[in-house]
Amino acid sequence: MGNSELSSQKQNNEEYIYKFFKWKHLQLILTHKRLRLNRTESWERVVEKDGDVYENCVFNSLYKPDSTLKKSIVYGQSWTFNQSSDAMWRIYSKMPLEGLSINNLQDTAIKVKTTIPKLKEAINKPISDIECEKYAYMGKVKYMGPKSFKKWLNEPEKDHLIKSLFVKRWAYAHENEYRIIVCVDNNDAESYEHIEFDIDTDYIFDRFFLDPRLTSDQQEEFTDYLVNSLNISKDKIDKSSLYTFKNKLTKDLHLKWNRPNMPVTMIEWDK
Repeated sequence: MGNSELSSQKQNNEEYIYKFFKWKHLQLILTHKRLRLNRTESWERVVEKDGDVYENCVFNSLYKPDSTLKKSIVYGQSWTFNQSSDAMWRIYSKMPLEGLSINNLQDTAIKVKTTIPKLKEAINKPISDIECEKYAYMGKVKYMGPKSFKKWLNEPEKDHLIKSLFVKRWAYAHENEYRIIVCVDNNDAESYEHIEFDIDTDYIFDRFFLDPRLTSDQQEEFTDYLVNSLNISKDKIDKSSLYTFKNKLTKDLHLKWNRPNMPVTMIEWDK
């Protein structure tokens, strides 16, 4: 079974994106065949030392928008362009100190792979179980420093309200995000903590990558459950190759150390 985690990012003009789903959440998605978007107001609220906020600032009401759009009817979901990231596995996938069974790995993540066009198809459909008008937005997240963001916010530009949900601090630039935002026009929208879209999981999810820190027994147990209980093709499942090195050093490789003449030597690389 080939590992396509590090395959070309573009194939047939389709750009791949990825998302880390906790195992307990992915089981629900694959069982009920629905993609869930949570309220953006539930996202982390980041406050600067001077008390100012610029991440999701408009919907945290620290800036008063001239709009009737309520934060309670705005939903979103974040994906990433990162094919492989040690930091993101450690942030979004929790590995317990003990317990081999997948029953003890509910907060361990599985990374799924899809394309932007497939995700667009999914949110083009009506929202499940809710009759309403919706307005969807998709795009890359832009990472800014506080000064740059405040300058941007004060510029005479349209769509600051929605675009503010596609802005994050430079500290999160490693996440390289792609976001979906859906605004729901419904008088009862405030009663919904989330919205869902019916999806064909076999079509929308191209690959499933297991946590690279899993043991071979855990990998086998996850794979068996995905195949036998959730009807996922085995060809779509693989363990992340993050810690796998295809070109291993051989015993025949001899490296020579030249003793330096200086107490401190500056390392330089060819350009």
